[in-house]
Amino acid sequence: MSKKKAKNGVINIAALDELIAEHGHSPEAILGDQGLLAQLTRALVERVLGAELTHHLKTGRNPLEEAQSGPEGAVQAAANCRNGFSKKTVLGDSGAMHIEVPRDRQGSFEPLLVPKWQKRLPGFDEP
Repeated sequence: MSKKKAKNGVINIAALDELIAEHGHSPEAILGDQGLLAQLTRALVERVLGAELTHHLKTGRNPLEEAQSGPEGAVQAAANCRNGFSKKTVLGDSGAMHIEVPRDRQGSFEPLLVPKWQKRLPGFDEP
């Protein structure tokens, strides 16, 4: 199998091997509350939320964004940009997880992966 085919849709196995070697092979080190799986899940969720905000800001999905008249009659668009993070606790397979959800200045960002007021990660609600 060529390298190009091996990279399509496959997680970097070498990086996973390094993470496992760094954290250890015990079940607690991998599956515990602060284990590798919980850390990877948190990092992935925060990364996706950041990408959602980036997309939101670039596409101008802000319904409140209207042209405003500036000095000398010049038209300026209302600027929207990142504005830090909000802390949120969500429940996942490995228990409660504290994540940081990015914010925008105008408050128009609605996350899709973990919507506002949602306390459980998607896919973990099944019994």
